[in-house]
Amino acid sequence: MVNFFKNNVNRHLQLFILSTILMLVFRLLFGKPDTLFLKIIFDLMVASSVFFLLITLIKYENSRATSSLSLIMNVGILSAIVFFIITFSDLIMSSLFDNVNLRLNNPGLVYNLVSLIYILVFVIFCSYVLLTLRHLYFLNQGRKSGIYFITMLIFLVTASISNNYFADESLSFLSNTFFIVAVLLMIFNSIRISWIAFLPKKEKIYLLILSIVISILFLVNVSSSSGDNIHSQMLDTFSASLSQFNMIVMIYGAIYFFMLFFTTLFHLPTAEAYDRKVQEVNSLQYFSKLITEVLDFNDLAETVTDITMKVSNANASWIIWRENNKLITLAVKNIGYIESEKFSKIITEKIEPAKLNSTKTISINERLDSIPSGQKFTAVSLSPIRTKGEVQGILVAAKSAGK
Repeated sequence: MVNFFKNNVNRHLQLFILSTILMLVFRLLFGKPDTLFLKIIFDLMVASSVFFLLITLIKYENSRATSSLSLIMNVGILSAIVFFIITFSDLIMSSLFDNVNLRLNNPGLVYNLVSLIYILVFVIFCSYVLLTLRHLYFLNQGRKSGIYFITMLIFLVTASISNNYFADESLSFLSNTFFIVAVLLMIFNSIRISWIAFLPKKEKIYLLILSIVISILFLVNVSSSSGDNIHSQMLDTFSASLSQFNMIVMIYGAIYFFMLFFTTLFHLPTAEAYDRKVQEVNSLQYFSKLITEVLDFNDLAETVTDITMKVSNANASWIIWRENNKLITLAVKNIGYIESEKFSKIITEKIEPAKLNSTKTISINERLDSIPSGQKFTAVSLSPIRTKGEVQGILVAAKSAGK
């Protein structure tokens, strides 16, 4: 199976390289295509290179475990690189060639090589952005919804091509129509975000920052690409269809990450509750496994108080246990043993362990001054521990003011 994936990836990568070489040969032989036939041939080469590179990336991504946040982070890094390339394209090309505008119409071997490398940077960028957006679209969604994504891709490609072939004023409405439909489908697909709900709060905050930064980078790059700078001229001269494709992909990126920002923002208030529920489920699974495997009572008690602190978000936890008709303190977590003994005395004065039938929260404000320490617990949650139908102990979760 591994060899099959490797062969598939290598095959498509070889086809991508072949398409790239053919583009270079075509540019050396014919320069900028000026007839309809040559335009079609060259655009097919460009489309093939984008297609084979995208398939290569998809095959590679499917063959390994991929983190959504790492993909998004990579998009942010690539967007920043593209921003600097576009911003300094005039300076870079002017330092390499004396008269860049003249080179656009009369390119030589060196300029064709440099321009091809420059174009490949944006081909790789667009392909990786589409790979990431495809990954995020299908994340935690049924494959049946793929028809919407495929339809959007069809209109995206059609809008890119029509910009080159329907430039005539009488046919420009076709290009505008395809573009508007493509943008509407981008918005529709960007709303379908369900995977955020399964992220912990820390990752949601991280994603919130990333999404707004990336969306701004995309918007700035779109604005810079629509000007009359060397970057725009190089893309348009190389292939008007590719230039439009690059623009539409960046618009899609800006729309998606803008939607992602607000969706993440709306999920933040419930993030803590979701994290707690996940922790509860994991703790129950772990505790169930522990009961069947751990034979030492003290180890089990330590695990119980540790899980209690995580699940209840308590400041400290311990167990009040009845042994030989005496109450002792066990499995003390995040509090001194002597202090837990003093708190346990206050608790047992307020409530009799044998009469505790369910979890109960009591205040200990009035006796706080009797504890000469830095611990400032104001309330404790008490849960009965039963053995053979009788209350044998109390699980204590102590919280400070504001918790």
